[in-house]
Amino acid sequence: MNDKFEKDEVVMIDYSAYGRLSFRKGKVIEVTQAGNLKVLEEGKTKHEIFTPFGKLRGSDGWNSTYVRKFSQELWDKYIIQNEKMSIRNKISQQNFFQYDIEDLRKIKEIIDNYESKNNDQQK
Repeated sequence: MNDKFEKDEVVMIDYSAYGRLSFRKGKVIEVTQAGNLKVLEEGKTKHEIFTPFGKLRGSDGWNSTYVRKFSQELWDKYIIQNEKMSIRNKISQQNFFQYDIEDLRKIKEIIDNYESKNNDQQK
């Protein structure tokens, strides 16, 4: 990551792990003389410090938090992923014993239509 960040630039703080995208919007509030970035995450009052390479200062290991330039395409992928997870969670928490067979067929049809629509969009 050799991106140059500037003060007041909108960035994405990348908490992704195990293939699941996890981003938060943030703003660069200062670039120090050493090149470190002070980034304030949206909705928080305390800033984090990232190295000039975008890695969270003081973090170790392969699963570290990074800061990235804001990308609308990547942000949209993250939003779609969260939408799918939300739908999956709602479905998995349903008690389907209370539905009759016709209602279950309608639910299956809705899910199939949703999946086919999303598969068409990804192609």
